[in-house]
Amino acid sequence: MKIQEKDVGIQLMCSIEEVKEIYRALFQTLRSSQEELFDESDVLMELQLFLQSKAREAGVDATIHMDWEEFLGYERPVPCEQRYADYATGANERAD
Repeated sequence: MKIQEKDVGIQLMCSIEEVKEIYRALFQTLRSSQEELFDESDVLMELQLFLQSKAREAGVDATIHMDWEEFLGYERPVPCEQRYADYATGANERAD
């Protein structure tokens, strides 16, 4: 990973695997915090849109959450029913 300051901002150069890692960490942090922060995160949305386009290129249907999570590098993808049940309680915390 390479980070450089440019005249108009910061440039981050990293591999797709590093982008996935950043996304997972940001998603987990925001999901664990105030819900309104999660909904208002432009950074998370931009990363997600980028990764979804890469998933499509790889033949992954990002609307199938287990396939999406596998693409993102989670070792133990969680079925949708369990994930949504766990959101209310915070029980689905990951250490991946």
